[in-house]
Amino acid sequence: MISKLSLLPDKEKNLSDYTGCAIKFSKDKKFIFTCIRGLDSISVFSINPKLELIKHISCFGKTPRDILVIDNYLLCANQNSNSITVFDINKNTGELCYKSTFNIPHPACIINL
Repeated sequence: MISKLSLLPDKEKNLSDYTGCAIKFSKDKKFIFTCIRGLDSISVFSINPKLELIKHISCFGKTPRDILVIDNYLLCANQNSNSITVFDINKNTGELCYKSTFNIPHPACIINL
């Protein structure tokens, strides 16, 4: 099934102010996470069986560039605030809980080796 949903909250209308970046699945493929530059936020969607927005949450940085999902954690590289933020992923709801921030100069990509 193909679904189409806006990443922007309903109140946001000027699309030129925002750009998307990474799109990642949770380990169990029940949730999708994506970032929005300009809003500096992460959007969480459930797949059950259709795509449904759960919520938007701050990425706790400026200009999210990439995200990585490792087990029950999501890491977000924030390019212009020189940081990587770490979130717990609730495995039942997909909701994110902010845990900590690490300072890293101009992170652009996060990979799991």
